[in-house]
Amino acid sequence: MHLSSLADAPNLVKLLYRGSSGKEVGFSFNVSDRCPINCDCYWRPRARVDEMSDEDAVAFFHEMKDRGYLLVNLVGGEPYVRPELLEKLTPIMPANWITTSGTTPLRHFPRTTHFVSIDGWDAETHNRIRKSKGLFERIVKNLTKTRAEGGFPAYGHMVLNSQNFWQVREVMEFWSRNELLDGFLFSLHTPIRGGGDDHLRMTEDQRFSAVAGLRRAKLYAGDYMLNTNRMLDLMHPDVARHQTPETCGTARLVASFDAAGNRIEQCILGGQADCSQCGCVITGMMETMFPRPRYSSIKMLAQLRA
Repeated sequence: MHLSSLADAPNLVKLLYRGSSGKEVGFSFNVSDRCPINCDCYWRPRARVDEMSDEDAVAFFHEMKDRGYLLVNLVGGEPYVRPELLEKLTPIMPANWITTSGTTPLRHFPRTTHFVSIDGWDAETHNRIRKSKGLFERIVKNLTKTRAEGGFPAYGHMVLNSQNFWQVREVMEFWSRNELLDGFLFSLHTPIRGGGDDHLRMTEDQRFSAVAGLRRAKLYAGDYMLNTNRMLDLMHPDVARHQTPETCGTARLVASFDAAGNRIEQCILGGQADCSQCGCVITGMMETMFPRPRYSSIKMLAQLRA
C-alpha cells in the first residue's frame, strides 16, 4: 500500500490504530459521474446521479476529515472532468489517491498520489478494451509531459481480465523501461451482476493462470510491482471464493460514495459485485494491513485455553 502522502508519523499511526480497531480508515468519492471518453465503465450504475456542487463537496470532505477519515480515493467517472474541484478537495484530507484514465494532463496536488488505469501493454489492447481510439497514446504523451515538468508520485493500475490477463510481463517491461510510472498495481476483474461485463469475465482456469503470472512477474519486478506476495495470495480463486462483505477488508474499512454523496452499497464496486470472485487490489491492501483472525486460529486459541 503506497502511503507516501501519509508519511508523517502521527497520521500513519492514526490510520493503523483505526484499522486495527475495525473503524473505517478511508473512503472513495466519485468526483464526477461523467467520462470524457465514454469508456466501458461496466461497474458503474447505468442511472446517473446529480453531482454535488463544489461547495457541498468541500463541506462533505471537511465532515469526513472531522470524523477521523485519513485517506480518500478520488474516482469517477473521470475525476479530471472537474479539475477545479480537485484543487479544492485535495488540501483537505491527510492523503489523496486520484484514479484516472490519463485522458488529460495530470496536475500536481498536495498530498496526492495518482493511479493511471492501464488495460494493456500496447495501444491496440488498451484502446480496444477502453473502446477509445488514441487513448493509450494520450496517456504516454500526458505522462511524458508530467515527468518533463518535474513529476510527482504516479503509478499504473491494471485490471486483468479475459482480454489481457497474459500481458503482465509485457506491461511491466514497457512501463519500467520508459520510466513514466513509479510502479504498478494489479487487480483481477470482479464480475458485476447485470453489469454487461461478460466479455471481460475470466474462467476459473484463467484466474489461476493470472495469479501464477503475477507471482512470476513479482520475482523479477521486485518492488516495481506494488502487490505484495500476501496480496497475490488473496487473489487466488481458492481464497476469493470464500469472500463475503463481512470478511472483505474494503467493505469493512473503506466507505464509498457516489457523486451526489450517497453511500454506495457494499463497496466501491457496488452491491452487485460478486465477492466470491473478488480481485480488487484494495481488498488485498486492507487485509494485509489489518488482517482479521481466521476461524481456524480462533478455534485453536479456544482449544488451548480449554
